[in-house]
Parts: sequence; C-alpha cells; structure tokens
Amino acid sequence: MAKYDIKNGILYGATISAEETTITIPDNVERIKSLRITHSVEKLIIPSSVSQIDIDAFSNASNLFEIEIHDNSNFIKDKKCLYDKTRKTVYLAERNISGRLAVPSSVRSVSAYAFAYCSRLKSVKLSQNVDYIGSFAFTECMSLSSINIPTLRPIELKEGTFEGCSALCEITIPGNVTALDKCLFYECWNLERVHINTDLIKTVPFQCFAYCESLLRIDFKEGVSEIQDNAFLGCEKLAEATFPSSVYRIGSDIFLDVPSVTVFSDSQALKAYCERHGITYHKAVY
Repeated sequence: MAKYDIKNGILYGATISAEETTITIPDNVERIKSLRITHSVEKLIIPSSVSQIDIDAFSNASNLFEIEIHDNSNFIKDKKCLYDKTRKTVYLAERNISGRLAVPSSVRSVSAYAFAYCSRLKSVKLSQNVDYIGSFAFTECMSLSSINIPTLRPIELKEGTFEGCSALCEITIPGNVTALDKCLFYECWNLERVHINTDLIKTVPFQCFAYCESLLRIDFKEGVSEIQDNAFLGCEKLAEATFPSSVYRIGSDIFLDVPSVTVFSDSQALKAYCERHGITYHKAVY
C-alpha cells in the first residue's frame, strides 16, 4: 500500500511500492502539492475532495495510461488530458495519447511533465495564450515532430522541456522567449535547425543542445552574455555557430566532442577561447 505524506489536507508526496499499479488519492486530500508517480503506476484516481492541484504537482508518470476523476466538479478530463474546470491549466496527459493534439485556446499553463513519455504523440498545437510551460513538459515524446512555441506572451523554456524528443527536426524560438534552461534539447538527435528569433536570451545553459547530433548550424542574437559548460556537447555535425559580441563568460568544453565547428563572432572572449582550444574563429559578418 502507498504511504501518503498529508498535512492539513495537503498532499506533499507518497511512497509507492514497485508492485502498485493504481494510485487512489485519499479522500481527506484537498490539495495536491506534489506527487511523484513512479514507473509501476498505470492508473491515477482523483477523489471528490480535491479542490486544488499545484501547477507542477506531478512528475514522472512514465506508464500512467488512465486518469479517473470521481464526482469532482473542479477538474475535467478531455481527450486523455487532465484540466482544471476552466481549462486554463493542463496538468497531465495519459501516456497512451497519440496522433495530433490541439490544446484548447483557454489554456495558459502546461504543467511540468504534462506530456512526458507520450511516445506516440506526433504533434502538439499550443494556444497563443500559453505563458507557462513547466520543466520536462514534453520529455521523451519520441514521435513528436511538430510543436509551436506560443508567441503572444513572455515565456521561459524550462529545464528539459524537449529532452529526448528524437523525432523533432526543426523548431523556432520566437521573439517573446526570455530564457532557455539546461538540457532543453538534450538528446534531440534529429534536430537539424533551430531558428532563434529572440534577443532576450542572456544565457546558453548547461547541456542545452547536448547530443543534438544532427544540428548543422545555430545563430544567436545580440544579448547573449554567457555560454555554459557543455552547451553543445556531442553536436557532432555542427559546422557553424554565430554568437554576438555581448558574450563575455564562457564555461568549460562548450564544444566537447564537436569535431569541426567554425565560430563567427565579434566577442573577444570567444576569440580567446577558440584560440586556446584550437577552434576555427572568424569575425562575424552582418
């Protein structure tokens, strides 16, 4: 039996045995603050007592194939996705969801791990109203070949959002994106083209593009000041990378296991880095 950490009606977590395939939230829970759904769990039951789910309450849930809501008017399930009753937040999708999905226009927030491990999901159309996408929201969506990043409101792309999306070949980062986070495109093996249309990004984070083995070229706009450790680790086909003159802080081994890359920039810090590491450097031509 699962052991739940509940205080004053708030669920803070649970200890779930490896044999447990169904998790039923206890009837005395009013708010789900945090619940890590382990690999063994295939079904989640939410009782009538729950009136609040925190925006990033759930994590993992790699084999969660069924979500049930029992006599609860605060939440709805539609097309295998769990929403609040106003459809402003999508919390979790059943992992056997497949094909193409259009998120309702009312949705503002996509919770952490919301679509993680949905290996048969091929495309997602997000509403332009979305201004929050949680960490690992689409991690390991191995069939996902098409997704748009909403352009209407400022938005950060958080840790591991597209990690392991191995079918993704092309993506545009629009002008409203204010930040990238670590491991954002980690192991997106077939990602060839990343169109960066924003000048609000300050940092290329740790392992942001690590093992994007098909990435051919990338160009950053003015404003980037830092490139962190292993940012392009294992990008074995990366031939050209353009960075602005604003880069002044550079981590270690940013191009580790990148056989032949040419850097274009006016940054003196990058020029010195390339000279130290035997990387071809040219002054940028705009």
